[in-house]
Amino acid sequence: MPILMYHYIRVNPNPVDRIGAGLSVAPDLFARQLAYLAEAGYTPVSLDDVYAAWTGVRPLPPKPVVLTFDDGYRDFFTAAYPLLKGRGFKATVYVIVDFLDRPAYLTWDMLSTLVAEGLVTVGSHTLTHVDLSTAPTERVRREIFESKQRLENRLGVTVSDFSYPSGRYSPAVVGLVEAAGYRTAVTTRPGNTLRLEERLTLPRVRVDGREGLAEFISKLK
Repeated sequence: MPILMYHYIRVNPNPVDRIGAGLSVAPDLFARQLAYLAEAGYTPVSLDDVYAAWTGVRPLPPKPVVLTFDDGYRDFFTAAYPLLKGRGFKATVYVIVDFLDRPAYLTWDMLSTLVAEGLVTVGSHTLTHVDLSTAPTERVRREIFESKQRLENRLGVTVSDFSYPSGRYSPAVVGLVEAAGYRTAVTTRPGNTLRLEERLTLPRVRVDGREGLAEFISKLK
């Protein structure tokens, strides 16, 4: 079962920026990807659904897939969410809490709307997108714990999902993520086999904006 990793849903504004090109999936390509998922019988689920299946609460549907979006860019709300909502697809957006309300990022009001409408799960991507593998322990603790608390207090929901900034972590960092009460955490490690034993270091499948629909389809297998 793949966890797909997205960042921007936009046309890359700078063609010579190779990193930006990879992170930017054009809205029309994203729409075709969602259409393929629907036509091929995939059902987007949340990581709460995955955890519930792991723990025997309820089974997953046939051909489950998890759609995740890192950083909390505003184009998630303006470009991705209308397409997801149109198909009734669930998604998870990992937000950088101190970046909310900045021009390129989601606003608190947008997050509240997403939560109220029920399709989108909000997860933490820390307060400031710091490298958790090298930051001082107290800074790491604050980034992990406070981001969760602020999201929960402001949105009125339990935040159970975490994404490591740039996929960087250490055993000590994973321990703090567990101590904070997160049930799942995702990395940038490639792979599509999900196990309960790795619930705090889950692999993902990177969706590259430079690749076409055929490459996207091949990554689902």
